[in-house]
Amino acid sequence: MSRVGTILEFLALKRNTALLLGALVLALTGERLWLGFAPKYLETLGAGVLIIGLFDALQTLLGALYAYPGGWLTDRWGQRRSLLLFNALSLAGYCLVLLWPHWLALVLGAFLFLAWSALSLPTTFTVVATSLEARQHTMGIGVQSMVRRVPMMLGPLCGGWLVERFGWASGVRWALLVCIQLGFLTAVFQWFMVEPTIVETKANTGIGSPPSDGGAGRGKEEPTVTTRLPLNPNTPSPQPSSAPYQVSGTRPFSAASTSASLGASESTGVGRPHVSALEDGRTPPESASQSAIGFREVVASFTPALRELLISDILIRFCERIPYAFVILWAMNHRGLNAQQYSYLVAVEMVTAMFCYIPVAHLADKYGRRPFVLVTFLFFTLFPVTLVWANNFVWLAAAFAVRGLKEFGEPARKALIIGEAAPALRSRTYGAYYLIRDCVVTGGSFLGAWLWSISPQANFIGAAVCGALGTVWFWRSVYRRESAPVQV
Repeated sequence: MSRVGTILEFLALKRNTALLLGALVLALTGERLWLGFAPKYLETLGAGVLIIGLFDALQTLLGALYAYPGGWLTDRWGQRRSLLLFNALSLAGYCLVLLWPHWLALVLGAFLFLAWSALSLPTTFTVVATSLEARQHTMGIGVQSMVRRVPMMLGPLCGGWLVERFGWASGVRWALLVCIQLGFLTAVFQWFMVEPTIVETKANTGIGSPPSDGGAGRGKEEPTVTTRLPLNPNTPSPQPSSAPYQVSGTRPFSAASTSASLGASESTGVGRPHVSALEDGRTPPESASQSAIGFREVVASFTPALRELLISDILIRFCERIPYAFVILWAMNHRGLNAQQYSYLVAVEMVTAMFCYIPVAHLADKYGRRPFVLVTFLFFTLFPVTLVWANNFVWLAAAFAVRGLKEFGEPARKALIIGEAAPALRSRTYGAYYLIRDCVVTGGSFLGAWLWSISPQANFIGAAVCGALGTVWFWRSVYRRESAPVQV
């Protein structure tokens, strides 16, 4: 293998993952040109604290409500068509905010311009899952997360300059114009993505199937066949090949069988069957039994490990959302920073996060993911505490560096979700997970607005308490699993 090929293999870059990264860079650059300044922009348009809290709550709520439909559409329509639709919805929202400079336009437009980031989340997970082997999942998400931080850094820097140069009203409008142009370029990258051909198999799809080895979490592999579906749906399908495909591991999707196998799946990359996808055909239609599976059945299929992660994640996201919309107000209204200086703080956060992703993703795939997730939750908790004592630009920069370190184990956390999702229901599992999490966490935005009306310090301390609870919950679940004997 050439040196370039070795690097691409290490970074888990295939055709679809590379095109997805290009689309993410363009879409997020446009979004971050102005969205990070939205709370202050709302304030300049006459919105009060409750409206700012409502806007922040909408970001969380729509992320929840859109996640499951996004996964369902991806399972039914395929990755490329779904991403194109989500991008079109976002463009419509940007146009609304551009043409109607009123705080109500941001509130109503949020239902459209948040479509890309919310609806596409299950799709991006599915691209990683269908394009890469299980041992590369954390690296694939890590590279994706690192590249996402580039536009999240460049967008605010450019947006801050536009605001300082043209003022809040004209500066945001210029940012929206650039955002719309980048949205059209995003569609070009999405257009050239290909749908993976899913391998049809007799292997356990993970819905209600009992463990075949007494609950040890390792079922026997069954003979499987590979079917290449034609590009034209009207063309008859060829007969299945007799050659089996490569399976990286087998684990029946049963709640009773997950505890013992979790540790092994983290350290070795062996989890649910990894189906090798042939990237030159269409996604086959779902079987009747799969398409009939509803939200309740998907949630019921959550493993105990996934449920524990969900509970701790909810508490941690409360810690994040309570101060989220008010950090920019703290920096600009209480600490005297301007828009350009605030963009420098965001750049410090993103650079810090980018330095974490690749080495941590590699180590997490090699040695296990849960310790890295625990460290991430600790940094989530520390950020609002550091804000309380940050009274100048230097200390605020230190606080934002801590905020960047909270991304330390995010790829590992997302890879844990991938590892606990049945292959037949990957997108819907991601969607259901984020639907439940973000619906609950939406209340954090209103709680944050109420605490902010008391005092900024009350907001930050309340967030830290939630973070501490989530960290302790996750630590206890890790301790129980690692101390429990493995039954064979």
